[in-house]
Amino acid sequence: MEINEFRERLHEYPRYMEPTTFISTFVDAVHKHQDNLELILQDMEKAKADYETRIENYAKSLNSR
Repeated sequence: MEINEFRERLHEYPRYMEPTTFISTFVDAVHKHQDNLELILQDMEKAKADYETRIENYAKSLNSR
């Protein structure tokens, strides 16, 4: 993967999660995977999905009250 493609894809994630979640996930992924850009993006995608699930569950809990 080229660095420009990595940058483009990485810029999508702050829209889907809180800034602190994005930063901590990114730092952890870089520390864990070093130079492997694909694995870093996979971790970011997983964090995005986890965050979306938490938001959906929170919304459901509010609706059930």
